[in-house]
Amino acid sequence: IAISPSGIWRLQSGSWQPLSLPLDMTNGWSAGLHYLFDLWDYVGPLDVASQGNKLWVAVKGSGKGIYYSANNGQSWTRVRADNYVRTVEIDPTTSEVYMGSSSALSQGGFQADSNGVYVSPNGVNSWVARNQGLAYKFASFISISSSGVRWLVSSGQGVMKWY
Repeated sequence: IAISPSGIWRLQSGSWQPLSLPLDMTNGWSAGLHYLFDLWDYVGPLDVASQGNKLWVAVKGSGKGIYYSANNGQSWTRVRADNYVRTVEIDPTTSEVYMGSSSALSQGGFQADSNGVYVSPNGVNSWVARNQGLAYKFASFISISSSGVRWLVSSGQGVMKWY
C-alpha cells in the first residue's frame, strides 16, 4: 500500500492499482500538492498502516480523520473524526492502533481540536487519549518497533520514547 496526494495505491499482480475511495474521504483533497510544500493548507492522505487485510489511513482536513478498511481497501469507514490527523500506527505486540493529531508542525498554530495521541484496542472504536507528558496535544509522527517501543514526534518537544 502506498499513499500520494492523488490517492491510495495497492501493488497487485506486479503493478500499482488505485483503490476506490469514498467521496467523504477524498472531497477537498489538494491533488498534486504535498504537505511539505504546503504545510498548512494540504488536505489529503498523510499516513497508512496495515495488518493482514486491514488498512487504516490518516486523512488530514476538515471533517476527515482515520479511515478503516477490513477488506484490503474494497470498502471504507471513517472510524475516528479528526481535522488534524497526521499519523496512524499499529503496535505489533498488542495490535492496538495509535493515531496522532497535530495542528502545529514547525511553529505555533495550536487549535483546540488538535487531539494529540489516541489509541484504540481494535482500531475501530473505544479511542482513548494518551497525552500524558505532552506540553500540548501535538503528535506529528508515531513509530512503534517490533518489540513495542513507541516513538513520538511532537512539535516543541521533539522526539520522545515511551513503553
